[in-house]
Amino acid sequence: MYKLIFDEPYDDIPVGRKPVLMQNEIKYENLYKKPLSITLSKYQDLQKLKQFLPVDTHSFYDSLEHASSFKTKKGKI
Repeated sequence: MYKLIFDEPYDDIPVGRKPVLMQNEIKYENLYKKPLSITLSKYQDLQKLKQFLPVDTHSFYDSLEHASSFKTKKGKI
């Protein structure tokens, strides 16, 4: 039960319709043959942020494909 104005009586919460399942779902082809790899520095940053995430999500971040060495910039000195 809820009310929008303090002086009014409580009303029942409206119950919405159930979502309709699509009959003809669109199937997309994969854009890549394998998952893209992230840089080592991005992987390390994500590992540091895991402390703020639920423990059951840690395995996802541990399994991300990443480079084995740091990316170096090529350019003028």
